Amino acid sequence: MANGVILKGAVNQVTDAGLEIQSPTGPKIYTWETLSSATRFRYQPIYRENYDAILRGLPPSARTNKPEAEAAAARAEAPHSETIALKETAKQPQSLRVFDQAPYENIDSISSSQIPNLPLRTPNSALYMGLQYGPTKKDVIYMVFDPKTAQDTPDSLFVYSPGNPAYSNAVRFGGFKKDAGDTRFISFKKFKLNSRFGLVMADYQIEFAYFEGKTNPVTMTVSTDLCKGNTKNRFLLNGQPSDLIQGDGLINVKGLLGLPVLWMGLDLTNGSPRLVGNLHMSHLKLVPKEGMENRVSITIIDDKGEVTQRESIKLDETTFVQQYGIVCELKRPEAGKTYIAKAAIDLGPYIGPAVIEQKVTIPGSAAK
Repeated sequence: MANGVILKGAVNQVTDAGLEIQSPTGPKIYTWETLSSATRFRYQPIYRENYDAILRGLPPSARTNKPEAEAAAARAEAPHSETIALKETAKQPQSLRVFDQAPYENIDSISSSQIPNLPLRTPNSALYMGLQYGPTKKDVIYMVFDPKTAQDTPDSLFVYSPGNPAYSNAVRFGGFKKDAGDTRFISFKKFKLNSRFGLVMADYQIEFAYFEGKTNPVTMTVSTDLCKGNTKNRFLLNGQPSDLIQGDGLINVKGLLGLPVLWMGLDLTNGSPRLVGNLHMSHLKLVPKEGMENRVSITIIDDKGEVTQRESIKLDETTFVQQYGIVCELKRPEAGKTYIAKAAIDLGPYIGPAVIEQKVTIPGSAAK
């Protein structure tokens, strides 16, 4: 959802009103404006076709691109001269945006018991998760964390993919015990995957770690390279997967790449007002490395339309261990005054820009 809450349940249908989800209490429609930009891009055709206009902040009247089904009907009824014009347009270079070229195909959940030939020691204590690392149904991979006993920390990672010859028989990766201060964790060897989104090649190096004593103990780090010809983008993803299941159950598959989500909010916990936020992709923190901007540009505008502050916040790996990757102290905020906060970062030709604009009001007790 737009506020970051993850909706649980299967998608029943897409309607003009919104997305119908089969919840535990029955079907429920979530209107489009309550859903995140990434969810809307995946499921709402009119939103996806007009995403560039939306990013530029243009009004709904400027969203004139029709979804493919409607466009096809329009082409069938078009006069000959218009058909020629459409053919000429089709000759223009394709967009390099990975999701313009190849949206994800839907993948059904499978039971943990459907993964074949797993020599697990404690099946009831094993943890399972799934990822879709490319646009097709064969681009799916499952990870299984297996401990020696129910009381032990998992020290084996099994990787299985029915559509990838390298992992069509589950491959075991051993874990290595490490210490970071007072924290103990098991680190597993990196493994590689690759896929193709249309014209764009995607190469991944994925690494998992299991931290003892944490509520969500599994951390995933993904180094991603997107490449076509000499144009290369590289970025890191890091965070805790949210869809782990233990023992017997259904493994949900989540897309590894998704539209970037940039968010910010007003934070008063330190005594003085500040903006805090993160840059996310698929609920993981994103850090740009090559071929894209690595700084978030922030502009603060007062109620008179005047710019009161500009900042540039760098994103790097140190933000992985922090609650917020973006922290902007507000300078001389006035009590009771409402400001417009704008933030943006360009993530290159394959992913595109991430932007946010929102109003923040300074409480009377918080201003200096």
